Amino acid sequence: METWQELRLEEGGARVGEEALYLASASQLLTRLRAAPDAVTRVLLIGHNPGLEDLSLQLVGSGEKRLRTQLEQGLPTCGFAHICFAAPRWRELVLGTGELLRFVLGKEL
Repeated sequence: METWQELRLEEGGARVGEEALYLASASQLLTRLRAAPDAVTRVLLIGHNPGLEDLSLQLVGSGEKRLRTQLEQGLPTCGFAHICFAAPRWRELVLGTGELLRFVLGKEL
């Protein structure tokens, strides 16, 4: 919740503060992503490790090698991984099909 508030994003159609996601495992986070409506084209998932880092590593299958290497070294506090999926149908999301477009360390924000 603190991260969301610091980002100062408009809620719009966002679901904020899902307690079940706090310290969720990669499997639980994936289940939640797969529950997103197909009409939703972008998802911002804010969470904690190790679940968020594990899921990010499992989702990425392509992208610039330098970025993937950085992600493999760990998703630190305030780290950001921008992963893109071709025309996602969230319920059919497959591990290893995401392209890592950006990886930003918290100190770079």
